[in-house]
Amino acid sequence: MYYVYILKCADDTLYTGYTNDLVKRLATHNAGKGAKYTARRLPVELVYRESYDDKNAAMSREWHIKHDMTREEKMKLIKDRSRSMIDLTDILELYNSDRGDEMTPEMAKRSWEQSQEAIRRTVEINNSYHSPEDLVKLMSELTGEEIDPTFRLFPPFYTDFGRNIHIGKHVFINSCCQFQDQGGIYIGDNVFIGHRVVLATIDHDLDPDDRHNHFAPIRICDKVWIGAGVIITKGVTVGEGSVVAAGAVVTKDVPPFTVVGGVPAKAIKTIERK
Repeated sequence: MYYVYILKCADDTLYTGYTNDLVKRLATHNAGKGAKYTARRLPVELVYRESYDDKNAAMSREWHIKHDMTREEKMKLIKDRSRSMIDLTDILELYNSDRGDEMTPEMAKRSWEQSQEAIRRTVEINNSYHSPEDLVKLMSELTGEEIDPTFRLFPPFYTDFGRNIHIGKHVFINSCCQFQDQGGIYIGDNVFIGHRVVLATIDHDLDPDDRHNHFAPIRICDKVWIGAGVIITKGVTVGEGSVVAAGAVVTKDVPPFTVVGGVPAKAIKTIERK
């Protein structure tokens, strides 16, 4: 999928471009690395987008908007389409603040589309051999963030959404892990994650007549080791240097430098630092 977009700059001017990754491209612009024009006019705001299956069609449309349309025509375009324009940043804002029930039908549709894109990308990761370097690139495309070259993954890997996974340096993820990341998954540096680990940032209301979703992030701090078959539920922080024993179900925060295990997980011992 390719997108033609219009940004509103800090000086109220407009910038038009095209990309295959809106979230990543917007972040790049606001980091001052997107274009010379926008770098001098930060911050920028996404005010318009169109989607195309074909790259050439997107490039042609970008040229037309950028070179053939007046500012007035661009503003009319923005006004006519902005109400229906849904970007992942809007959806992530709701997920990250546990306000998923405020999602409009259009936003729910866009979220579903992103889930399908995550399925497509994980199928690509899981169904043929890739070098470690290629897996870094594929995971960067999946998450929309630049994954550090020290990252290592043993496929298969599964995720519901992809765009709310944040991975530090020197992270290893073993095979068959499942990340339900709508609520946000934050992994620090020097983290080991064993086989078949499930990180679930969503649960449902207990009311049988209203099983709406609740969202909360999972945070894995630096130097954590998570054993095989562990399940970590929404809202949990695993403190720095801790170990989660194989098969544990973690429903509450884990203090730093603590070994926990069991169902539900409880503290077993404190790790003595050398």
